[in-house]
Amino acid sequence: MTNKTDVSSKFKKFMSDDIMLKIVSLIIAVFLWFIVMNTINPTEVRNYPASIVFENASVLKEQGLTMVNEGDFEDTKINLRVEATRPALDELSKNNYKNNITAQVDLSKIELDDDQTYPVKVQVPVKPSLPSTLYTYTYDVSSYYPTYVEVEIDRIDSIKRTLRVSTTGSLANGYTADNPVCDVTSVTVTGPASQISNVAVVRAEVDLNDSVGTIVRDVVVKAYDASGNELTNFTSDPATVTVTVPVSKQGTITINQPKTTGTLPSHLEISSIDWEPKSVSVAGTSEEVNSVSSIDLPTIDLSKITGNTTLTFDISKNISDAGLQLKNSSSSTVTVNIKTGVTQAKKIQIKNTDINIIGLKEDCVVKLPDSVTAEIGGPDNITAQSLKPSLDLTGLDVGTHKVELKLNLPNYATLKAPVTVDVTIYERGQGTTVAPSDESGEQATNENDDSSDEKSEEDT
Repeated sequence: MTNKTDVSSKFKKFMSDDIMLKIVSLIIAVFLWFIVMNTINPTEVRNYPASIVFENASVLKEQGLTMVNEGDFEDTKINLRVEATRPALDELSKNNYKNNITAQVDLSKIELDDDQTYPVKVQVPVKPSLPSTLYTYTYDVSSYYPTYVEVEIDRIDSIKRTLRVSTTGSLANGYTADNPVCDVTSVTVTGPASQISNVAVVRAEVDLNDSVGTIVRDVVVKAYDASGNELTNFTSDPATVTVTVPVSKQGTITINQPKTTGTLPSHLEISSIDWEPKSVSVAGTSEEVNSVSSIDLPTIDLSKITGNTTLTFDISKNISDAGLQLKNSSSSTVTVNIKTGVTQAKKIQIKNTDINIIGLKEDCVVKLPDSVTAEIGGPDNITAQSLKPSLDLTGLDVGTHKVELKLNLPNYATLKAPVTVDVTIYERGQGTTVAPSDESGEQATNENDDSSDEKSEEDT
């Protein structure tokens, strides 16, 4: 029991004597252990991926050659085994260093015969490269794979192509774009000779990207094949072009109902006035579009209307005077249709002997009703003879037909409704053929007499 007490007392005395000295000693021991473990420790090996970088492509270009398959190596990595101390490898593993580990391929090392046939595939050695800023530590690339890459070399060729300029994306809501404009109309495309025939389209595309004003932008020229795939092995001269896309505010302008002045002749009345279009799409600055909501058409003078009338008006000056442009295929022509009705009509009886026959086939005769009635509003001095009625039978065969009677109406006269005549055509010799003046209503052909035809056309 006494021995145990002595040991406990000695331990307590040891812990209580020179406490600060013991703490300092512990710190020094930990520090020395840290130094030993981090500076004198043995090396380790870790794997790192390296992106492939092709160098000295200009040397190939000077020889009239180019690398065809560079795009095949975009996602290819060279696996490097790097040996170094743990602190060094920890430093290399940081993203700012790890992402800059590369595998260099020097294209100037390629040697080809003068009579070489192209395209040709060549194996070129890979040279690992660690970031040069890691000068504090020493590294050793113990191995890497693959040690070679196979590149395809071809002769350089050029072709001239028309430059197409287009737009992508959408404008801000309520805005419209005119066709893009570019001073350059054609470019020279250069690339592998074996692929030059694949160049179908050369295009410069402008992204509208919610724009609210005119776009002026330098755009990269790109080559595409017939399927619309970009051909990355080709360059163009010029490499970029300046494209202008006019962008303007879009709006709608109402075309007001036509106004009238004067009065119709006493025998007429307005049935309806209609016009098309009733609105047009326009574009301009926001101030210009917001300042104009509608436009008026010229006033229509009703005293010059003699019946159903169609009028056309050009509104292009109204639009341009407002600083605007028509958009969305809006027409600059407004058509106004005026339909009239007859309030007072005089019934005029037209005998068949007053009707001139035109275009009756040879060896045919025609039978007409004794008379027909036309209701005409207008001057009181209208007679059946003054109307010079005629029937055009051109192209009609034997049989019964309904043919509209043509009338030569004087000024300010209106036909209340078209006059239709029942016409029977039959071959000569069938039935009784009578002279045109016979009151039976049958008329014989005029045998296509030239003077008669001439007179009929004149009357019509």
